[in-house]
Amino acid sequence: MLDFAQFKFQCCGMDGPGDWEGSAWKKEGLGGSGMQVPYTCCAHDPTPMGYLNPMPKNVTFCQSTDAAKYSVSRYLQGCLMRLERWFHEHSSIFIGIGIGVALVEVVGLFIAICLCRTIVE
Repeated sequence: MLDFAQFKFQCCGMDGPGDWEGSAWKKEGLGGSGMQVPYTCCAHDPTPMGYLNPMPKNVTFCQSTDAAKYSVSRYLQGCLMRLERWFHEHSSIFIGIGIGVALVEVVGLFIAICLCRTIVE
């Protein structure tokens, strides 16, 4: 899920790439040796489903520990702010869906009450 967010929103970690430094992902070497951040943190060409098999534009620079190199090949902004912005931009859709579901529930309740009253009579 985080790979999808990093790929879609072109961000890295929740607050930034430094989040990966002390992570279990890095400590346990889940990405492989020499990996500083997951490939989804690296600059890439946006392709559908690309987060499943990310292809960074420059893996060497992205995985570098030299700030001059990785700053041009790695996303430096964290995902939290970008996700918050996305939710804010789409909040009216979520509210509309919530209101729609609530209306369906109220109509269903009204119909159930009418049926119960009909059965009693």
